[in-house]
Amino acid sequence: MTPRRDWLLGTNYRTLELLGQGSMGRVVLAEHIVLKQRVCVKVLLPEAATIESVVERFRVEAQALASLGGGKHPNLVHVRDVGVTGAGLPYLVMEHLVGRTLLDERKARGAIPWRQAAGWVLQALAGVEVAHEAGVVHRDLKPANIFLSDPDGPSPCIKVLDFGIAKILNPGGPIDPLSIATGASHLLGTPRYASPEQVRCEPIDPRSDLYAMGLVLFELLVGRVPYWDKKRVEEIVVAQVLEGLPSASTVTPSVPAELDALIVKATDKEPGKRFQTAAEFMTALSVLLTRAPWRWNAKTEPIAIHDTAPMLLPPSFEPEIDSAYKTAPLPETAPPKRDDEAVRRAREQVRRTVPLAASPEPSTAAPQPQSLTPASRGSGAKALFFVVAVVSTILFAAAGWWWLLRRVP
Repeated sequence: MTPRRDWLLGTNYRTLELLGQGSMGRVVLAEHIVLKQRVCVKVLLPEAATIESVVERFRVEAQALASLGGGKHPNLVHVRDVGVTGAGLPYLVMEHLVGRTLLDERKARGAIPWRQAAGWVLQALAGVEVAHEAGVVHRDLKPANIFLSDPDGPSPCIKVLDFGIAKILNPGGPIDPLSIATGASHLLGTPRYASPEQVRCEPIDPRSDLYAMGLVLFELLVGRVPYWDKKRVEEIVVAQVLEGLPSASTVTPSVPAELDALIVKATDKEPGKRFQTAAEFMTALSVLLTRAPWRWNAKTEPIAIHDTAPMLLPPSFEPEIDSAYKTAPLPETAPPKRDDEAVRRAREQVRRTVPLAASPEPSTAAPQPQSLTPASRGSGAKALFFVVAVVSTILFAAAGWWWLLRRVP
């Protein structure tokens, strides 16, 4: 759409087109006045520029991306510039990407073929690994923040976007620790993709991002958001803490059981039982896709490998066969059992820490049949035993009378 005004007056850029606008800012297609290069520019709205925490998020995003090698990694969005417009509005200049987010792709296509979905997640994890090595935790990984660049071209590429609420874990580095409020009453991130420790407002580390990537993979495979039957924030965060995901293969039968097991591991409620690094998650996925684990080679360029369905692999790896991967069985973990007392405690904690959304309209779905409880099954067994005993007694008595009558002359 053609903009009615130029929001970049006083800068080296000229607005060409408004690409989108949210509650805090707008994204425009712009052009460098001298170099004539097209870029995407995120600029805060005037009302948002007066909110200190929002401006701080903006600063953190720019510094976080700049700390990741100056935006040179192929799976991270490249940052070109940062500044303030003539009207005093902070702006961030990024490379111009042509394509769509994984959220848009999933909405348009539904469930994604498993090889393609796994390839996209591999590329995203390659970018996430670089961020983690630099001491940056994204904290808001979701399909809307992962971009499929040039999807119809010969070499589509995944880009991880929006480090606006990233957590800096390297206090000795060039960036100060994040100063945005992260107290016990403030949840940062998207609840549907937040890890259990994140929704409990506990300290987080890179394993929270890996939990989110497991949910992203699940969503791509089934074509629906995680915990799709939960509508309210309270229900979602309780599910994140206590409920396991259904197997993706129960929704999409073409998903292999091995991939189900990887998702179970990535989304374990206990951080210590998940993949411990993005590289470990990438290796497990590559084993499934190629039956040979790969080692990251940062100097090589991205490659595309096509099998029965198109799939994308991150920048190339050096094959390294490991017998442990060929012989070790994949984990088989059932979803955790529901604990009513734990649910009650979780709900109480949610009410204290998370602002609740409006209640949804009553569901019109037909109620699911409930299985018999152990008590009801026990009562049924006793009744059946009693009936069998009575019938047996009657038959035995009848047989005895018949035998006596035959003996009487």
